[in-house]
Amino acid sequence: MNNKAEDPNLWNDAQEAQKLMRERQQLDDSISGVKRLEQQMLDNIELIEMGEEEGDESIVKDAEEQLKLLKVEAARRQVEAMLSGEADSNDTYIEVHSGAGGTESQDWANMLLRMYIRWAEKQGFKVEVLEVHDGEEAGIKSATVHIKGHNAYGWMKTESGVHRLVRISPYDSNARRHTSFSSVWVYPVVDDSIQIDINESDCRIDTYRSSGAGGQHVNTTDSAVRITHIPTGIVVQCQQERSQHKNKAKAWDMLRARMYEAELKKREDAANVEAASKTDIGWGHQIRSYVLQPYQLVKDLRTGVESTDPDSVLNGELNEFMEAALAHRISGKADAVTDETVEMGHTCCYYYIGKDPAFALGTAVPFGLNARMTNSWFTAGGGNELLNEFLASYKLHALPAGNTGAQMGGWFRKEINTLDDLKGLKMRIGGFAGKVIEKLGVVPQQIAGGDIYPALEKGTIDATEWVGPYDDQKLGFFKVAQYYYYPGWWEGGATLHAMVNLEKWNSLPAHYQAILHDACAFANANMLAKYDVKNPVAVKELVGSGAVLRPFSQEILTACYEASLATYEEINASNAAFKKIYDSQLAFKKDAYLWMQLPDYTFDTFMMMQQRANKL
Repeated sequence: MNNKAEDPNLWNDAQEAQKLMRERQQLDDSISGVKRLEQQMLDNIELIEMGEEEGDESIVKDAEEQLKLLKVEAARRQVEAMLSGEADSNDTYIEVHSGAGGTESQDWANMLLRMYIRWAEKQGFKVEVLEVHDGEEAGIKSATVHIKGHNAYGWMKTESGVHRLVRISPYDSNARRHTSFSSVWVYPVVDDSIQIDINESDCRIDTYRSSGAGGQHVNTTDSAVRITHIPTGIVVQCQQERSQHKNKAKAWDMLRARMYEAELKKREDAANVEAASKTDIGWGHQIRSYVLQPYQLVKDLRTGVESTDPDSVLNGELNEFMEAALAHRISGKADAVTDETVEMGHTCCYYYIGKDPAFALGTAVPFGLNARMTNSWFTAGGGNELLNEFLASYKLHALPAGNTGAQMGGWFRKEINTLDDLKGLKMRIGGFAGKVIEKLGVVPQQIAGGDIYPALEKGTIDATEWVGPYDDQKLGFFKVAQYYYYPGWWEGGATLHAMVNLEKWNSLPAHYQAILHDACAFANANMLAKYDVKNPVAVKELVGSGAVLRPFSQEILTACYEASLATYEEINASNAAFKKIYDSQLAFKKDAYLWMQLPDYTFDTFMMMQQRANKL
């Protein structure tokens, strides 16, 4: 990257040059930050050793306190490393809306607005209030603020949702406890590099008098602007500026941002294979509860994170909640089951290899088992018993409940013919496969599913793996990365598990356990069958749409296989749990392939030859 930055032709393309310099600066800041943390850690460890030798408890205590602070800083940087989405680095808009309940809800909306402004100021962000609709007696009906700063949207994006307040109402003469709701909506500020086309004929523009302070001119002229995008129902408004012209310009920027956020949401929904939409401001849809009476507790209902100091939270101490929500957004279901936020979740074990590499063996590992072998090993070969033996330490019990079938090798913006073609390649690939392919010079990237397409389109990454043809087709990767490689050696057949809290599982009557076990077994077989039906159709449609199928060369596959073996050897040497499960899988694989060489390989090869001869 330094070489690129020093290229005299770099600024021939100013936009590309700016992107490169921003990326370079971010990498430099990240690397410098990690080095500083490492040095400070070593310095404090040395101080502890010196203090213990000299019997100076104060030195030891101070150094230990510094290490605790370093742990907090490291955690913060780890979270910031997750902020790699297309718009995460952008400024953000925040809308706060009161729910039903009149003055009480309007006061609660005002408290939320104050909380986010305080949080932003503590982060060193700049805050600009764009519009406020005051309540009749107190509080606000709605407000929109613009928070400016690096990663503002990345930090704030998990705050969208309904927030619930329980307290003794100051507006109730009988001092009764009230429950109030307000909603928060977060969306990124978009810059000129992001093209959002809006047909003005689809929009209705209204003007009205601004409310609040601002002088005689502001309050007596129709300077405030409201724009309604009729096809989507999106409404934005701005009254911050003194002139209607300036307010209209800002309102158009806000509408572009909302339209862009809606598109990001669609991508994320497709990537997560689940639909999500804005919900009613009321019961059953809240993301966080703030209880001030009869006890004091703030609890995030998605992550289980709690605080018994609501005053601090309402004064802007939100980082713990945001960090947990960001982590949960990526891979939080098993954690939620462990801490009993929920009793059961459906997820992939290998999302949690950061806790222990042995988790990966619960889903799929490079050059592991194919889909058929995977189901056999888990169901009848002792694999799931070994997995649950390991998972017990995390208070989990797992039941196979889905298999995504044979995987493809991913989408590439260029042809990959030799090992040299892999060097320096930025590829969205995670977990175990990332560790393996990194040995061959690939630069693994961690990007959320909904952000892959724009990253490929812009050239931020060069390649990505995903699942198989059916799922890949839905995300449209063929439009921005033409070359579709096979096979997906990192996942021969990925298993999904139903994760049940171990205590809850053990408390179930035997016949309930049997019912759940059989239901999951059906889901497991049914998912694989559906993928085997849908993938052949999808791959034909992808080729018809311009995708170019390419096999990985034997040189590349062999190198990847050897790198996998080296990785397993390294982990086996230090992780007994991994070795125990891996050895079982390896022994099963040897026998399974010995058997499959006789009937399956011979039969399948013959039938494929008939197909190529147009006899099938």
